[in-house]
Amino acid sequence: PEQTLRTQLTRVIRQAVSREHALQVYAVILLPPRGLPKTSSGKVQRQLCRSLFLENKLEPISDWRIDRANGVEEH
Repeated sequence: PEQTLRTQLTRVIRQAVSREHALQVYAVILLPPRGLPKTSSGKVQRQLCRSLFLENKLEPISDWRIDRANGVEEH
């Protein structure tokens, strides 16, 4: 049930991004609360987040990606 909810949430996120921005989503990473690095003032550290994402160093509770070479969904 919890995995089904995450799968549904991922689908809703992908559809909303596609509908609102006309973009194809290549990855949806769901993180636990406080899963993003922030500054001492509470701002998200965007460059660090990007680096951690690209290096697969985030600790997601759910991770969906599309294999861009083959257009195949991965979980």
